Amino acid sequence: MDNVYRLKPMVAARLLAEVTALGILVLLPLLVMLSGQFWHLSMMARALGITVSLVSLCILPAYGFVTYKVRADEAGLQTFSLFKKQFAAWPEIKTIKLKTSWGWRRYVVEAADGELNFPVWLINLRELCELIRTRLPNRGSTLGVSAGGGVSAPKIFTLAPSAVAVQIAQTAGATIFIALMWVFLANMGGPAHRPVDPSDRMTMLAACLIFTLFLLARLAFYALCPKQVLCDSNGMQLQTWFSARSCPWAKMKGMGASPFLLPEGIVITTDGGTPLLIGDQLDAFDELHDELMKRLPPKPVP
Repeated sequence: MDNVYRLKPMVAARLLAEVTALGILVLLPLLVMLSGQFWHLSMMARALGITVSLVSLCILPAYGFVTYKVRADEAGLQTFSLFKKQFAAWPEIKTIKLKTSWGWRRYVVEAADGELNFPVWLINLRELCELIRTRLPNRGSTLGVSAGGGVSAPKIFTLAPSAVAVQIAQTAGATIFIALMWVFLANMGGPAHRPVDPSDRMTMLAACLIFTLFLLARLAFYALCPKQVLCDSNGMQLQTWFSARSCPWAKMKGMGASPFLLPEGIVITTDGGTPLLIGDQLDAFDELHDELMKRLPPKPVP
């Protein structure tokens, strides 16, 4: 056995484009200086250019630690990044978990000598995870599994603090953007401006309403998604930011992906109740998803 799993071509192209853009930003003040135009810029423009260059320089090395290839052979598992290679023999591997940090979702393989990680952007990712799990006791799951295949010991899935910070930052950024749009709309055609065509004002109003509704939908999704999910032999207990709710396994009817344009996650339909929303930023979300799939009622035979 010698299987190699690489980044998807589109992901590799995107990462390369981001690295190129950051590299240009790092070199931009130097290029402008060599052209002789740097000292002709205002003090604010020079300070902004240098600040952007330094920030890009701090971000750029992080791409060197992104795992672009994973090799699985009879000896063990090996990961490759630009700055580092790691290896773990199969007997040393303990678990595999899906984790999220600052919006970056990755699988973390815990071994005796440390951790190996790889992003969710690999080709044939499910095949790789299944291959690793087949080599581990209890398939590497952190869930307690009974003889009947269900959960025997409670397991808690928690939203990482970094995921909360990312959600708050995204919401704050969207709120500021929409507020600026409404301010711009309110000042269109004012005394200090030329008259505005009514169709332009209606177009801007429609854009403001669409973006505002979009933000409110995302806020509602974050508010209704649980920050903690507990699974046991009876069902789920979901703790959101404002309330707690339980769902026995027998009441689950179906499960699907979250609606288009909303944050990624799943929607669970239940008997006689409102749908349950669960975001994919929970740690070990893949284990939770697999457990929910097991609990779904069998599809009717046609």
